Amino acid sequence: MPCHYLPIGEGTIFYKRVHKRDGKLISDYSSDFVYPRKIGSIIRVEDFDPDRRVLCSRGIHGASWEYCQHNWTHCPIILKLKITKSAKICVPYGTDGKFRVSEAELLEIIEDDKDKAEGKAEKEEKK
Repeated sequence: MPCHYLPIGEGTIFYKRVHKRDGKLISDYSSDFVYPRKIGSIIRVEDFDPDRRVLCSRGIHGASWEYCQHNWTHCPIILKLKITKSAKICVPYGTDGKFRVSEAELLEIIEDDKDKAEGKAEKEEKK
């Protein structure tokens, strides 16, 4: 069911799924944009797209914890983020629960058990 309004704003906690490649955290859509690993880091997208008519565009895409538990599960790492005071927010028309922001603070990096198991196997192979 499309969601046309999400109660989000400054201080809202949200989540984003990412991959780890060569020790870097990246999204599915842009391997050029690397997410920081330092908790408390402010993540910024300078060329943010505020156009609500565009479902996927430039910005830090996110959603609720529940959404992330059932969508994009092939991305094994979840970033817990908080919308900053100066962030621009876009909730696209017809969204299924996702939105994008221009700026967020990294609160936590959550690794799925699958990712931890793969990391452990990778370490054991290198021994």
